[in-house]
Amino acid sequence: MKIISFIITILLVLTIQNLQAQSPVESLQLFIEVERDENNPALFSESILLGTEVLDISTQTMIPSVIVHLSTTTDLAALQLKLGSTEGAEDYLAHTFLFDETEGLPEGMQYKREENTIYLALGKHVGIAACHASVVLEYLDGSTSQAVVVNNQN
Repeated sequence: MKIISFIITILLVLTIQNLQAQSPVESLQLFIEVERDENNPALFSESILLGTEVLDISTQTMIPSVIVHLSTTTDLAALQLKLGSTEGAEDYLAHTFLFDETEGLPEGMQYKREENTIYLALGKHVGIAACHASVVLEYLDGSTSQAVVVNNQN
């Protein structure tokens, strides 16, 4: 019985290590904020749960941001980010953020890292309702992680 328990423990440890090796993304969060309209003080600039507010989203300027929590940033070269209306789509945005590169980003975009957490501001977009974010990590050796996907409807 001790041998079987030992073998199961080893298999569990190897499985967990293998999963961690496949994707160090511990969590991915997507936020969409309504831009404050100085001419319409009724609109607010807090994160909203889309679908619960009475707004005509098709005409509103939205400010999406993504927070990526990683187990490690060792050998990380870049983050490929897609933002789209459906899973895997990039009809809103596709951009590769170089690791720890904060200069030269397109207007409205920002990159910030605090230890193993990366904050990405993704500029302004009009009419984002259903939104899916996908992140793939690129490593220094050219390999990539599996895509991690999240949407703002969950």
